[in-house]
Amino acid sequence: MSSTEKVAADWFQAACQSFLENHQGCPCCNHQHCVIRSEWNTRIEFYCTECDFSVAWDYRLERFLLTLGQADYQPPAIVLTQIDIESQRLY
Repeated sequence: MSSTEKVAADWFQAACQSFLENHQGCPCCNHQHCVIRSEWNTRIEFYCTECDFSVAWDYRLERFLLTLGQADYQPPAIVLTQIDIESQRLY
């Protein structure tokens, strides 16, 4: 296993642990309830909807794949004006 794959393997292990222990948590951005675990044939992947972190393991090919997310990602704030609020009132 190359050093790059070793790093990806370590991230995969961290993703497994964070997913289970932190309520679908992300090891990259540390948010909770944002990681999707999926299986595609011989590939298991963890994907974070908050920071775009992705790590996968293909157990048939014995390969790990990694895309680091933006750890400092913050969702955009929603700013409502008075007009927006008034247009949403139910009469």
